[in-house]
Amino acid sequence: MRRPLKLLLIVLLVSLLLSYTPLGNSETTPLQQLTLKPIPVNLPYYIVAFWGDDRPSATSGPASVVFPSVFVDILNEISSIYPQATVGGGDFVSFGTLDQYKAFYGLVVQARFENFIPVVGNHDEAYGGQSWGYYTTYIGNTTTLFDNITGWRLVALNDEGSIDELNQGLTLASTNLGNRSLILSFHRPLYPYVAHNMQDEEPDKASLILNFISNLTTPPRIVLQSHWHGYAENITANTAWIISGGAGAPLYQCPSPTTTFCLPTYNYVILVLYPNGNFTLIPLRAGPGAGNLTVKVVDSTFLVYNNKVNVYGNYTDVPVRLAWRGSGFSVYLVGFARANSTSYASLDPGSRVIETNLSNAYVYIQYSDNPLKATVIPVVNGVADLSSLGNFSVEAEAPPTVVQQIPTTTTPPQTTTTRATTTTASRTTPPATTTTTSASPTTPATTTSTTTLTTQSTTSTTTSMQQPTGAGLSLGIVGAIVAIVVIVVALAIMLIRKR
Repeated sequence: MRRPLKLLLIVLLVSLLLSYTPLGNSETTPLQQLTLKPIPVNLPYYIVAFWGDDRPSATSGPASVVFPSVFVDILNEISSIYPQATVGGGDFVSFGTLDQYKAFYGLVVQARFENFIPVVGNHDEAYGGQSWGYYTTYIGNTTTLFDNITGWRLVALNDEGSIDELNQGLTLASTNLGNRSLILSFHRPLYPYVAHNMQDEEPDKASLILNFISNLTTPPRIVLQSHWHGYAENITANTAWIISGGAGAPLYQCPSPTTTFCLPTYNYVILVLYPNGNFTLIPLRAGPGAGNLTVKVVDSTFLVYNNKVNVYGNYTDVPVRLAWRGSGFSVYLVGFARANSTSYASLDPGSRVIETNLSNAYVYIQYSDNPLKATVIPVVNGVADLSSLGNFSVEAEAPPTVVQQIPTTTTPPQTTTTRATTTTASRTTPPATTTTTSASPTTPATTTSTTTLTTQSTTSTTTSMQQPTGAGLSLGIVGAIVAIVVIVVALAIMLIRKR
């Protein structure tokens, strides 16, 4: 091979490497991994939040990266509640494009979330094969097994991918379940019937899930679903079937007649899970007329303002978790903010006493060197005695304020349309990515994946929340310019040598 030709091939190879543009920002940590935190195994009860369908109505153009204001309100209220885990029911973005995922990430990363458990929605993968890559880059895994809440197993299933992955997730859900109570979560609903159900849109997958449930010794205690934009429930003696798809997407109307509770309203759900399998369901309205829940720190005292209205139209108590940070440990107060009133909580380091009017409250201290076994202190007559801890210094942590920043990039016009009802026969699907998260009183919680390995640390760490900066795109542009320059130089050298 002539020397100029070899040189040209080398130049072309280097140019391709320099112009390579990765999916999104290579420094981005998916929300699921970014928010992974140890949960103590010995708490009296745990708080879990759930929302679904926050997407903008526009599928392209500038409006497709601007999320509904009601979703910003929900993020701020969940940040104030500060649950130990949060489930997202899917349709996070409107068409699954890169700039939409960047916008979603940049908004949600501002919230105070721990243990975010995502569910894939049909709009999340509407852009085709690239959507799956964006999803795993910015959101997380497509199937998740979460065992970190004592007495419970939460499984997020992928009903938008292949039926094989769905079957794999169902197998994981029942493997070594033991005496845990099961929560299943998937995007398209099975029950109640709202004329937008999996049985109509994906009958093979609906049959697979229903057959799985019928073969369980004990049926799921809770099934969390989205896709239909509003709130609906079908609560039986065995299973609470919940549809919460009202986090900002355009609302749907309930079918008529309907035999279960159904309401076309913006909403999100709070669950209180007890280790013995009991739970409390608190579905909250969102948006105008829904009231607010805010937490502020005033002179080192927490003030919780709660005039939230539930989906049934009543003021309601709402659980909150308040945090004081110390060196190597955190103090948490968990309790219910009273309906339509102001609650308070103050910690006096001098007397080492917490005073509060939160109801059904408890305090726990979580140490960074042993985060899975907390020191739990009861609240008796509004007082928790922390004197056994000795002298300590802490600072009350106010929740962040989520503010929507309008991205500078926009989705190009699309030539395809979103499929609300599809089968998976012709759909491009990614390899299954399954996260298994488990915890026991004697061993640290770990996260394993069929394609990745993530370990939940036994020490408390603070992770910097990184906003997407478009570094991947910049790298591609710079690489392309360099490639062009190098190619021109190489051609010039060849011409000179020929002379």
